[in-house]
Amino acid sequence: MNTRTLLIGLFSFTFIFFVSAQDADTSRSLGPWGLSAGVFPHGSTISSSPIDYDWDINMSFSGGVYIPVSDKWAITGDAILLHTSAVFTRPPVPENELIRDEDIRDRFAYIHLSFGGRYYLSPRFYVGAYTGPALHIYTERLTIKNYANGFEQEERRRIPFDEGDVRRLNWFASFGIGYEMQLGEFIGLSFEPTLYTHFVSLDKKSDLNARALGVGLRTNIVFKDFNHNVRMRKIPEERRARYLNQKRKAEREAQKKALIPGNR
Repeated sequence: MNTRTLLIGLFSFTFIFFVSAQDADTSRSLGPWGLSAGVFPHGSTISSSPIDYDWDINMSFSGGVYIPVSDKWAITGDAILLHTSAVFTRPPVPENELIRDEDIRDRFAYIHLSFGGRYYLSPRFYVGAYTGPALHIYTERLTIKNYANGFEQEERRRIPFDEGDVRRLNWFASFGIGYEMQLGEFIGLSFEPTLYTHFVSLDKKSDLNARALGVGLRTNIVFKDFNHNVRMRKIPEERRARYLNQKRKAEREAQKKALIPGNR
């Protein structure tokens, strides 16, 4: 699946949910929980002692769910197509007087299932911690040979997961501080500076320890009842259960009236 297909799918998903959010019954269908879809531009590198890796720029894509458990806490689940990569320079192998050096970019693609929690410092600001398994899909290596006369030659090769020494299953953890910007009652944007890392070495060789590190900005389109927590904060604790029961009763009565001929 290429980047263009992912972007088309993301914007189609956004359009469908934006249109459905205008429906009068959205408050009953969405409730306080929500959905998100977004992108994650980030810089990454590999912490490895044998090779001196530099930072590289990547773009990842995600979709997830948001489930509040109180007016301050929420749990989340995300599926992320995560790209993490790094670059390094090496002398020609084997030695070649015509080639000055080779720039290598190793790019690792994962399907990352991320589960975590958020604590809301205010109705809009939160801190979040997430972790989960990451399934390695493939590795892409871009080699740029820099010749002594100034000429450059590129060679790109995709290495499937059943080749090479990259670990098939890894484990990620990430931490972020986010802000949600409300655009409507049921739609908004979230911005979350995020730091992530591997728990386990990318390489299966026991004598190597190479872990991915990354920092970037997760940007999501969010679909949820943005005013739910605001309303709940204004209601005293001892009256919240009564408020929710009355709200459900009113919704049931409205549904019954809608089914009576002549009320449509």
